[in-house]
Amino acid sequence: MKGLVMPPARAMGGFSRKQVAAAVRRARNLLAAAHLNRKVLLGGRPEGLIRLLDPEQRKPFVEGLAHPGTKGDFRSQDWVTSLAPGSAELVGDTFKVHGKSRLSVFRENGLRGVRIKVNYLFVYAIRRPGRPETLTRLVAHNVGALDLWKEEGRLHFWVTEWNGGGVAPARCDIDDGFVHPFYPDSAPDAKLDHNARSVDPYSLEEEPSEECAALRSGT
Repeated sequence: MKGLVMPPARAMGGFSRKQVAAAVRRARNLLAAAHLNRKVLLGGRPEGLIRLLDPEQRKPFVEGLAHPGTKGDFRSQDWVTSLAPGSAELVGDTFKVHGKSRLSVFRENGLRGVRIKVNYLFVYAIRRPGRPETLTRLVAHNVGALDLWKEEGRLHFWVTEWNGGGVAPARCDIDDGFVHPFYPDSAPDAKLDHNARSVDPYSLEEEPSEECAALRSGT
């Protein structure tokens, strides 16, 4: 978790430094649970992330796991980097992490609190199972936010956005919530939009795109 550098906590928005520090730790632990747990990366259930969610958010998240990729439901599987079972194996024990986060005060829907905006890249070496010649790098980009607010005497740590930056190189023509890596020898992606603006998977600044676009730089 070395790369998950977080901003120093301070009293703000009517919350003490200790309360803000708890929110910062929660955000950091959520990032680790979503992107650095080997079991989850290989398609396992994200138990650690479930435990970290606000109790009122936990139930719909767990229900959404039962229906991955279903439009209209809580798309829980999209909140984690989880390779489709059997699609890849991790090479080595080191994952590269780079990014930033910032603290701000928000006022929305009658609530006032502290928001932690996160923007991190996670890079993994992967290959097809048993196929060392297919070694490639996979990049996951988490653009998200965690809000701290208080209601009826209870602190809430509420995920308002999560994992919005996408994963590359991954297939766009399979929408089941899991990451399906795109290897150099993969069949063409049926949803690749050749007219879409190409993307640099290593850029923290680029806005996520709705289209399935080609990569500007190799992974």
